[in-house]
Amino acid sequence: MKRFAIVDTTTNKIVNVINYETSPTNPPPGFEAGFIAVQHDQVSTDWTWNGSDVVAPVPSVATLTKDQLKAWAASVRYLRETGGFTSPTFGPLLSDRDTRALIAQAIQSIDLGIVEQPINWKGASGFVALDRAALLAISKETAAFVQSLFDKEAVIDDQIENGTITVVQQIIDALAA
Repeated sequence: MKRFAIVDTTTNKIVNVINYETSPTNPPPGFEAGFIAVQHDQVSTDWTWNGSDVVAPVPSVATLTKDQLKAWAASVRYLRETGGFTSPTFGPLLSDRDTRALIAQAIQSIDLGIVEQPINWKGASGFVALDRAALLAISKETAAFVQSLFDKEAVIDDQIENGTITVVQQIIDALAA
C-alpha cells in the first residue's frame, strides 16, 4: 500500500490521505475534477500543495535548535527524495525506496538471466517494455536525483552548524534550489 494525498487543486489543500495498492487515476475514485492524488510516504492533511508537490507545514516554533533544524532538513530531504521527480528523458518517475529497489532487482535479474528483456514495467501511465539499457538509464537519473538531495542536505547541515542557516524557510529554499 502506498500513501496518497488527495489534493484540491483549487484551494491547494490536502483534503484527505488515502492508502492505495496501485496509483489511482486523477481525479481519484470518489472525487470530482479538480482533485488529484499525489503519492508521499509521510503526507498528512496539514500539508499543502504548491502546484507541483506537497509541502510539509513549517514548524510554528519561533526558534529551533541546530539539532531540530537538521532533523527538519532531513525530513524534508526524505520527502523530496521519495516523492518522485520529472526526468528529462522519461518524464515523471517514482523515486520511493521500494521502486528504486525494484529497478535494481530488475537489472540484476536480467544480468543473471532470471528474466528476459524487455520486461514489462508499470509506470505512471501504464505498462511499458523496458530493456536493461532503459532500466539502467532510469536508475542513473534516479540515483543522481537522490544524491543531489543528500549533497544539498550535507551543505545545509554545515550551514546550520556555522550559523548561516537559522530558520526553516532557509532550509526550504536551499532544498528547492
